[in-house]
Amino acid sequence: MLLKIAQIVYPGKSFGIFRDKALFTDEGLPGELVEVEIIQDKKDFFNAKTIKIIKASEYRVKEKCSHYKVCSPYQIIDYPNQLKIKESQLREMFSKKLNLSDLSIKVIPSPLIWGYRNKINLKLAEINGVYRLAYNQPGKDKEFYPIDKCWLSPDLVNDFIEELSLSLQDIASETIKEVTIRNNIENDILLSINLDSLADFARIQKVLPKLSINFKQSSGVCLVKNQFGSHQNILWGKNNLKHRIYETDYFIGSESFFQVNSLILKDLLEDINSLIEKNKFKTLADLYCGVGTFGLAFAKKVKTVLAVELDESNIFFLKKNITANNIENCLVSQQSVETWTKNIKEHKIDLAIIDPPRDGLKEKISSNLAHSNIPNILYLSCGASTLIRDLTILKRGYKIESISFYDFFPQTGHIETLVFLKKK
Repeated sequence: MLLKIAQIVYPGKSFGIFRDKALFTDEGLPGELVEVEIIQDKKDFFNAKTIKIIKASEYRVKEKCSHYKVCSPYQIIDYPNQLKIKESQLREMFSKKLNLSDLSIKVIPSPLIWGYRNKINLKLAEINGVYRLAYNQPGKDKEFYPIDKCWLSPDLVNDFIEELSLSLQDIASETIKEVTIRNNIENDILLSINLDSLADFARIQKVLPKLSINFKQSSGVCLVKNQFGSHQNILWGKNNLKHRIYETDYFIGSESFFQVNSLILKDLLEDINSLIEKNKFKTLADLYCGVGTFGLAFAKKVKTVLAVELDESNIFFLKKNITANNIENCLVSQQSVETWTKNIKEHKIDLAIIDPPRDGLKEKISSNLAHSNIPNILYLSCGASTLIRDLTILKRGYKIESISFYDFFPQTGHIETLVFLKKK
């Protein structure tokens, strides 16, 4: 059947109307005529799959990755229109869910739209009798798409993937399930290998150090770890990688959270710094601080930073980063944000920066913050739907001052949003 696509709705489904009912399919740009196959007929909508593009949009471009539907389905849209689509998605969600129709949304494009990722996760899967580095097919844990090159990663990492693939063929181990490759602008690489067991550790230890010899472009770091505990075996080099961003050194570990787009992170830090200087904030709470991304960047701009983090490995690198940057005014609070907000009125804070996981805030945390005496909150979200959910609660005690969309994830449907809230 034929369908005219009306719009792309968050987090990336193409939408049209069929038989007076909403239909969602996996591909199609606004204005395109496509052929679809209906997969599910629900009470209020259809789920479908696009079979063929009948009449293409003028904004459609040729994809770079053969696996683009797996890693970055917006590759088929020219970049200016990617930004427009994401902005319109945000605007629609704020309007429908929060009754905010007259919005000013600042849009900050990514300095790089290809090769911007500093981290990539790949599965090791047996495909046609050969072990290959691969992505999971969307929504299918046991189906894989082999990866030789991904255009979201820099050339250095793609070269490393090719070299690593050859090394892994010599191991052909079912105990290796996943690898994580991190890189920085100095061309250092940190490789982490997730194992089901240490049964093949000796063979891995024998084969993989060859990477340090063969891959001369990188001062590569190779790490093997057991996913069932904190046990780590360093094959060679170090178990961390250093990023220098906004005059701050960040050491991160194999499992540390860190923004995957370093260049636009610098832009974000500059904008937050301008806000801090303009409002003369003196005390800053960095909630879900991880390795100290925000608190340490602004520690020399304020009198006191309170860094709240629960994860043990993040705490280790947070303290390492405090020492590396000669910071003396950062107080580390190792506890959950939920526990910290239970006594929130005891904290004398000018500004709280919140950067939660994609799942957003727990309802209790949002409620505690809404009833707090913190005058200013910056909420950075990588999940637009959970951000809207949390803001419905935060609005009980705060008003939205500004909304900024930073495109941390070009070619994808992901939206990173910064909302500045002031106490009512």
